[in-house]
Amino acid sequence: MSRAALFWAVTPAQAQDDPALLRILAAPGGVGLMRHARAPGTGDPPGFRLGDCTTQRNLDDAGRAQARRLGERLRAAGLTGAAISASPWCRTTETATLL
Repeated sequence: MSRAALFWAVTPAQAQDDPALLRILAAPGGVGLMRHARAPGTGDPPGFRLGDCTTQRNLDDAGRAQARRLGERLRAAGLTGAAISASPWCRTTETATLL
């Protein structure tokens, strides 16, 4: 028996506002790709280092709240055993932790 993966690529704000996306992700074989929560600005400052969050563009308070709300929505949709992977940038690892 083969399974098709449903691919879900959205921003945290879209995920919070669209219950249909959560149903797609919760389906067997559902896979999601999400951008980190709100981190004002673009790119990283010159000389940033992956191992040093103080040198990177990071989540602000609104971004942290956004990630927490999305985590609540994911849990409410029954997605409590989902595996989460994140890139080494601090804004992505913090988003994953707060989910």
